[in-house]
Amino acid sequence: MVRRYSLATLASIATLVACANDVSAPLAPSARPTLDISPASNSTLLIDTGPGGSNPIGALSLFSSGSTTCSPQPQCAISFQFLAGQFTLAREARLESVQGWMSGGGGSIAVVIRAENDGIPGSSIFSKTYTQGIQSGFDWVVFSGYDVVLAAGTYWLSFEPVANSGFQGSMSGGAPAPLPNYAFFTTPNNRWINLGVFGPQPGLGMRISEAALTPAERIANLRTTLSDLDLPTGIATSFDAKLRAALTALDAGDTALGCSSLQSLINALRALSGKKIAAADAATLIAEVTAVRTELGC
Repeated sequence: MVRRYSLATLASIATLVACANDVSAPLAPSARPTLDISPASNSTLLIDTGPGGSNPIGALSLFSSGSTTCSPQPQCAISFQFLAGQFTLAREARLESVQGWMSGGGGSIAVVIRAENDGIPGSSIFSKTYTQGIQSGFDWVVFSGYDVVLAAGTYWLSFEPVANSGFQGSMSGGAPAPLPNYAFFTTPNNRWINLGVFGPQPGLGMRISEAALTPAERIANLRTTLSDLDLPTGIATSFDAKLRAALTALDAGDTALGCSSLQSLINALRALSGKKIAAADAATLIAEVTAVRTELGC
């Protein structure tokens, strides 16, 4: 079911740099096997940085040998490091899978979508845990079946190894089309830190694939969008009735009636644009309803 939302310590860990104010630099791994690679998805790439480098020197660690929720922190956490990249969606999208340019594995890793929090990852919006084996070399690791719908906005994609699962990995930088910001969360700091405090962003390789929403899902999301606009009650009820009629028709296999109901909504939006509904909102809704009609073959 689609969910909708409105976005063992390594053998040796080397510190790359040190900063003031008790902010420790991200850690680089000494062991660099790779994760199992799943077959690539046929869905459309929505975010694509391109691959990172293949040289393990300077790669940033992904590992967790303790707990991030135990007390007292950070002593009981033992050792962990998560890595995240910031991305922006210009429109609502259904995420079908995500990918990371990684090496390592041998345990479980949570792939998390986090809210934007003033240049660092915020609260968790969606999370799914995967188990990965170990192979050598850097390559794309595909985390498929992600299945979450995010509204337009700015988010963070975070890779967070599960405590005591044995996961040890890394991500190398140098992607040709890097994300605007990257961040890490690690034992010495016990908080998210933007990697920009250490200099240029590392350009970790990340991809996000989009799966097309069904017409019914897009109509259902339009109902939510309309309800969020705080329109006059009568107008909102009338618009929603047209969308409900379209959904009922599609559920009954009556595409012609569904098309007609959606066209009725377009007509109403055009008539009230700039009057009972902001012109920009009306234009956005008309574009989406038109796209749904096109997909239905109206």
